[in-house]
Amino acid sequence: MKLLYRLFQAGISHRECQNFPPSGDCPENRFFKILKNRPAKRILEIGSRRIVGQVDKNRFGPGLVYVGFDIMEGPNVDVVGDTHRLSEIFQPNSFDGIVSYAVWEHIAMPWKVALEINRVLKPGGIAYIATHHTFPVHELPWDFWRFGHDALATTFGPTQGFRVLDRTLRWSAQLFHLYRFKRFKPEARHFLFTDLLVEKVSDYDPKKIYWNLDYRDTLPKQHAYPVGTYQLPDEKKEYGATQQITRLQVVDENKFLRKLAHYECDDRQPVA
Repeated sequence: MKLLYRLFQAGISHRECQNFPPSGDCPENRFFKILKNRPAKRILEIGSRRIVGQVDKNRFGPGLVYVGFDIMEGPNVDVVGDTHRLSEIFQPNSFDGIVSYAVWEHIAMPWKVALEINRVLKPGGIAYIATHHTFPVHELPWDFWRFGHDALATTFGPTQGFRVLDRTLRWSAQLFHLYRFKRFKPEARHFLFTDLLVEKVSDYDPKKIYWNLDYRDTLPKQHAYPVGTYQLPDEKKEYGATQQITRLQVVDENKFLRKLAHYECDDRQPVA
């Protein structure tokens, strides 16, 4: 069993997409290369608000129509709305490509968003999703998930109308135990990112797969998503009408962390 585990880890390491040149074979580069070869393309970026960086639009080549989408207004945002409701904002089969970086861990119901992507992506369109495999707590209280090697592929499967083109783990990392000051053994691999490239091959069957719960029915009160009215810019009205969103609750992240620490099971203390 230990030998099989090490062989599996070696296989993951071999496919790790780290420090690949722009021409390298990894999901992110394949995404841009495929779309660059298409004469015209309409691209949706989910989570486009400029925080630590943004997608390099030059990598898409000529004929680009770019739509930046985010839960909050800000630089590089064309349309404000909730990603759980993409099909209420955009027309069906309206995008050739969808890209998202470090957003999936902040989405309350990512499996529902996968279905929404299927609705607005054209047949033969592709989506590239990069999110965290192992990463510090951040952007509280809207930090919900970490994703294993097969998690995204499970969410974007054949039942949801997708074909997985590629997936990898990225940016090797090492974990340390805070209290015992020990690091995990070298064979216990950790990665900061996991990513996925998929193609839409069909519309999903809403009779076979559906999710009728609204995030507002399930989230704790302190996890409010963006209430108010946002009018779409004139040049973006073709994608939808006025959207009702909930204003994001301002949270003191340090105070929230201290609250979490109160409930931490500190294993320095002997068990009674």
